[in-house]
Amino acid sequence: MTKLVFALGTIFCFVVAVQSCDVKTAVACEHSPDVTVTCPSGQVIDVWEAYYGRKDEQTCGSASNTNCLADDSLDIIKGNCQDHKSCTLAANNGVFGDPCRGVRKYIQMKYKCVDGVRYTPNKAIACEHKGEVTVTCAENEVIIVTQGFYGRDDQDTCPGNVFTTDCKAQGSLDKLRQTCNNKQSCVISASNSIFGDPCIYTNKLVKMDYYCVKKAAQDIQLQKALACEHHADVTVTCPRGDVILTAYGFYGRDEGQSCPGNSYSTCCLAENSNDIIKCNCMNQNSCVLQASNSVFEDPCPYTNKLLKLDYFCVPNAQNVLNLDVACEHHASVTAQCPENKIIQVVDGFYGRDDQDTCPGNVFTTDCVGAGTLDVLKGNCNGQNFCVLSASNSVFGDPCPRTNKLIKMYYYCI
Repeated sequence: MTKLVFALGTIFCFVVAVQSCDVKTAVACEHSPDVTVTCPSGQVIDVWEAYYGRKDEQTCGSASNTNCLADDSLDIIKGNCQDHKSCTLAANNGVFGDPCRGVRKYIQMKYKCVDGVRYTPNKAIACEHKGEVTVTCAENEVIIVTQGFYGRDDQDTCPGNVFTTDCKAQGSLDKLRQTCNNKQSCVISASNSIFGDPCIYTNKLVKMDYYCVKKAAQDIQLQKALACEHHADVTVTCPRGDVILTAYGFYGRDEGQSCPGNSYSTCCLAENSNDIIKCNCMNQNSCVLQASNSVFEDPCPYTNKLLKLDYFCVPNAQNVLNLDVACEHHASVTAQCPENKIIQVVDGFYGRDDQDTCPGNVFTTDCVGAGTLDVLKGNCNGQNFCVLSASNSVFGDPCPRTNKLIKMYYYCI
């Protein structure tokens, strides 16, 4: 267990490093046979950490030089293994170069086997005085911002004066979420006029971590969960057909009000607790939050700790968006899911939005009947099948003299 200390303003916080959950380790030694890593059917490799070199004295024989790391070895290993069902680790200088001559080196890769179809993170950066940046997801996907800020946290990203790298505008994450969440596209701009100026004379930037997720039946909202040490575990569960998208979680103590008991420290964090929580909950329909030193180690003895998680419930990445169309004056259409699955309507209307779908007179393509989505949801949600009848008697007539249609987008969950 490694103890670290970081400064938060003038307060020094203790951080305890712990191992991430359910992460496997593969090692390939120089001058030994290659090692093949393989995941079960339907799963692929997700690389968490990897390097070629040497960081300890024992692995792959003894050596005194333990400060040896090949540049770009993580990128090379990821290029070979990330999102593959199987990959081969070949520990040799011909692949990575020789970071420490005369020392026997090795590849160490920490990885998980994960579902092949899942949500993966994206990053967007906008620099002050360098114009706007547009973030766009694919059709029928929306943006969900997990983390982000306006300010400065490094020397190198974005040019200009840097007098501090400990600068974040208060409330900037909330503003990024308001700007982008539940939209297919949004524009981010690194500007004091939007966020205020958290560090004068320093060139600032926006950094935003986000996911492109399947469009949901309603706007996706941030949710929060809390588990207290020495109390019952807490189960986080999303609705049927949804999975958990973790924004941020930790085990430790950051305030004195939540959870009863001693709070000698309110600046205490188990360093890898976000990774462990993410490992347990990400892309799952349900997960259990256990606020326990047996899971995370103890970052602050004598203090009653807690586990906090910010998360979203989003449609499963494996969900397939279906479209059924029923034309006015034609036979009804049955929307049906496979056995043991039910319909979840995401979007739909009765009216007209194009010239070509369904024959007949078209005097307008800007016609949507008020309340028709609610009618479709009421008729179809939770059913294994439902009948779509494109008729004024059901929906009213939003555009007389134009042949109308139903378009209904739905998941089978």
